[in-house]
Amino acid sequence: MSTLSQDTNLSDLSKELTLIDTIDQGVLRRPLAVKIIQLWCTGQYSKKEIANILRITPNTVNRYLHEEDVMSAIEQYQKNETRLIDQQLKSARTKAMETMYELMDSNDDKVRFQASKDLLDRTGHLATLKKEVTITHKSFEEQLAEIMDADFTVE
Repeated sequence: MSTLSQDTNLSDLSKELTLIDTIDQGVLRRPLAVKIIQLWCTGQYSKKEIANILRITPNTVNRYLHEEDVMSAIEQYQKNETRLIDQQLKSARTKAMETMYELMDSNDDKVRFQASKDLLDRTGHLATLKKEVTITHKSFEEQLAEIMDADFTVE
């Protein structure tokens, strides 16, 4: 796996993923299956759009996407992608914290307050929220009596 720079965006992450490593050999022998998987895993295309791109029917795309080995390859690809994205996000934590620290020194009171509040909230120091709820329970007979005594005349 290559090292990702901190400036890499999510679309670059997709390029970093090696689909070949995540697909079992049975699927690799079927170039159409690989193309469908690659297009589907971008998240940018519907089944109909994939069919148009590959000049096949939507039913063919659907059939491939329901095959066990194709579904397994997609799951593995998505697991790898999730792992890479998680690593990328974790590597950006230091930069995010530096930004929060800078915002806490802002000349704008609102910005300073929001940055400080956000930092406290994220570290588990939420302000205590208290709600008082009153529930009045009425029996079925009491509810029925209220309905019977109600005035339903329309003016």
